[in-house]
Amino acid sequence: MRTPSKVKRKDTTPDEHEEHVCAILASLLRSCGEEARQRMMSKFVEHEHEKVDRAVELFIKYREKVMKFEAKRARKEDSSVDEDVDR
Repeated sequence: MRTPSKVKRKDTTPDEHEEHVCAILASLLRSCGEEARQRMMSKFVEHEHEKVDRAVELFIKYREKVMKFEAKRARKEDSSVDEDVDR
């Protein structure tokens, strides 16, 4: 899942492209039947599991983003609770 070159990519960043592709794959895996799901999963084990390796990299990347977001949100909630207590 390489990101397209700058010539082909007009209005999306590489991160947006990755997110879009991940969303498409997740949707396909949720909505397709068992046989189609198995066929799709078999594509991930071709070429020495390179797609699995990439999927794990993306999982780690997005897990870190979610953890940072949740920590930031928790800090905001804590500060808003502190402000309410001060009033």
